Amino acid sequence: MGKKNKEAVTNEEGLRSITTKEELVRAIEEHINGLRKGAGAEEKKSVKSHIAFLEFADRFLETVRRRKFPGNLSEGWGFMFGITEESAIVALQLVGSSELAKRVYKKDVSAVLEAYILIRMEPRKLTVEDYAQLHEVNVGTVRQWIRRGKIRSAQKLGNEWRIPEFVEPAGGKYRDGLFMWDDHLTGLPEGFEYLNDYSMAAITRVDNDTYKMGLQHASDNRLNRLVILNAKERERLELALISNPLVSSMDGSMNFDQFEKNLKDE
Repeated sequence: MGKKNKEAVTNEEGLRSITTKEELVRAIEEHINGLRKGAGAEEKKSVKSHIAFLEFADRFLETVRRRKFPGNLSEGWGFMFGITEESAIVALQLVGSSELAKRVYKKDVSAVLEAYILIRMEPRKLTVEDYAQLHEVNVGTVRQWIRRGKIRSAQKLGNEWRIPEFVEPAGGKYRDGLFMWDDHLTGLPEGFEYLNDYSMAAITRVDNDTYKMGLQHASDNRLNRLVILNAKERERLELALISNPLVSSMDGSMNFDQFEKNLKDE
């Protein structure tokens, strides 16, 4: 089946059963048709970026159509797919009852027990110079966008940044960020070595110079932690996390009110 993948894979169609290539192709077609109509769009994109993203999705669909997939799957096994700005994937996954989920939710809950990546496609990556030309800004502006966390999908390759072709920077408002890792991180800024005690960080803005960072432990919620950062600390930390290949960086937020309540209750 291939090497088991460490990254979390979540079916964009939920845990709906997709057990044949025909069902998989049909589900992807439906999803792309929804993208063409703007379904699920969290923010407005330029026409140029939207067209580029749809072209990437269409290339992914054609790859799936040409590929052979296992047939006669055993009970519980099925296909899943995901199409994001970072990559498009097809995985074979086993869905079943999880003992951990039972303990957490006090009832039987379906969960992904195993997942194997079968197809992974990534968009064309632009240099900072090419990205600046595409968006008609200067190179310094693009580097500033990266430094300020406005292009979290940027990747550091050696000393150079690469940016997915259809990713657009955030506007003037700061967007909450999520950062996840499952390996020991090196190269952390001085004073942030404690991040290796956790597996996820969520950052949200409080005001112009204050940010909250919620740190979550992989298996023990009692070790979770809330940290207050100033603007310089947040910028320095985010730049280090975005540029680290072991960290998955994305726009997103968590419920800080609930997070802080849980900390007080523990």
